[in-house]
Amino acid sequence: MKPIKWHLALGMLLSCVAALSNFGLLFVSGWLITSAAVAGLAALAVSQAFNIMLPAAGVRFFAMARILSRYLERIITHDGAFRLTSSLRTAVYALLIPQTPSGLMDKRGGDILGQFVSDTETVSAYYTDAAIPFGRALCCSIVFIGLISCFLPIAGMTLGAALIIAGAIVPIVTYWMSYRLIKQMRFVKSRMQGNLAETLQNLGELLILTIADSSVNNIKQDQLYLDQGKLKLDIIESTARSLITVIMMIVVLLVLFQSISAYRAHLLSAAEIPMLVLGIMAAFDVILPLPAATHAKIKADIAEQQLQASCNHTVADQTEEDLFVSPNAPYDLVMKQVSFSYPQQPSIILDHASLTIKQGEHVAIVGASGMGKSSLINMLFSFYPLQTGSIFLGGVDVKKITCDKLSSFVSVVSQDFHLFSGTIKENLKLINPEVTDKEIKDVLKIVQLDQFVKELLEGIHTFIGNEGVRLSGGQARRLAIAQGLLRKTPWLILDEPTDGLDSQTEQALMQQLMTHYTDQTIVVITHKSEILPLMDRVILLQDGCFHAV
Repeated sequence: MKPIKWHLALGMLLSCVAALSNFGLLFVSGWLITSAAVAGLAALAVSQAFNIMLPAAGVRFFAMARILSRYLERIITHDGAFRLTSSLRTAVYALLIPQTPSGLMDKRGGDILGQFVSDTETVSAYYTDAAIPFGRALCCSIVFIGLISCFLPIAGMTLGAALIIAGAIVPIVTYWMSYRLIKQMRFVKSRMQGNLAETLQNLGELLILTIADSSVNNIKQDQLYLDQGKLKLDIIESTARSLITVIMMIVVLLVLFQSISAYRAHLLSAAEIPMLVLGIMAAFDVILPLPAATHAKIKADIAEQQLQASCNHTVADQTEEDLFVSPNAPYDLVMKQVSFSYPQQPSIILDHASLTIKQGEHVAIVGASGMGKSSLINMLFSFYPLQTGSIFLGGVDVKKITCDKLSSFVSVVSQDFHLFSGTIKENLKLINPEVTDKEIKDVLKIVQLDQFVKELLEGIHTFIGNEGVRLSGGQARRLAIAQGLLRKTPWLILDEPTDGLDSQTEQALMQQLMTHYTDQTIVVITHKSEILPLMDRVILLQDGCFHAV
């Protein structure tokens, strides 16, 4: 908030100036038109004594002030809202990253994306859609009541009572009628976004299983509920605005009768009667947006609650000194009496297990499926807490090393790797922007993709689609391995690197890795016995312990 607080304050000020200018324009115009008419009907001396230039200048002043203030207010408030959205999304992202994956394991990707995009935007819009309308209504109403009271106190009291009803009671009733519906719509929208994301990601499987229609129907039902809910909210808002308009008309009639009585008592001039009536109508201009502002406030409150619930998960504490902690060479990995199991799962992955891997070793970790070989990555990066024991890299407890720092020493190519929608070169340069075309060519040769790329019409500039959809499974996996190699870290962990490869390509790939990266520690998590002879050591994970093979 600090970088944009002046945007917000200035926007509020300009919004009030625009509302006051609109009030002043109608107020002075009513007096000017009536005074000119009265002067025209009066005697010649009275007509010549009437000075039309001064009030006319006031009309022009208020008209220009309204135009300029509204224009500047739109620019400044929307700029502030965009800045707030940017800073809020940055803050939310920074709070979500340390929770990955343990703190987000019970959430769907579509839900998180919806919160990151929609909820942050809704919270940011609170300033322009709710705070400004309510703040402007409060500040300007006080001024309006004061000005009207200066001419006719009873009219000011009438306006004050009406503004309290229209500006406070009506929004409160609107809030009460809308809150539960908006909250339910927020839940349905989140569910629909999650279902939509999963349907798009798994559309092929859904079509094969002939259940795509069921998923689409669920999305349609949620969208129908949202449409009906939107219609109900529109009806509530329109009813509230109509009620405010009715209150305004009642007040206009009351003030008109009060003004006529005051005129007969020689307390008001004839020109001041339409001036007060038009002023009353202008005063309600700041009240009419409040039903919509009430809905915006409800949406922002609910979105803020959702963001707080997602961002307030506790993560492992790291002190300020930990930001500067780095492993020391040699970068040996030492696991001492480590016990580990996933939260709310009875199976034990490690049970007081110990392991040492020296820098430069090429080690294979094997074991039956489901024994937790891939869980070693989660333990190394402290994604989940250990029950007992410690893990050291380069003599430093990994819990004291930030993920950013640790990732500069350890590269991981997991089974669920991600390729971005772009070209082969763009995906590789995303990992290392400084990489040259020669280095790209060399690494493609190592991962056995050089011949494939040569046969492409556009070579490394070939578009691979989202998640590498235009590549085969084996080609996409080898491109992910190339990404890991280009990071040039002391450690490289490969999770099932040869899955989906034929025997010849598998052997060629592993031989190239072992030959070209003799100084780099390479840990291969695999279930394939054909590549084990190429490794320096083979470690079996069984019954929660490590065994040399």
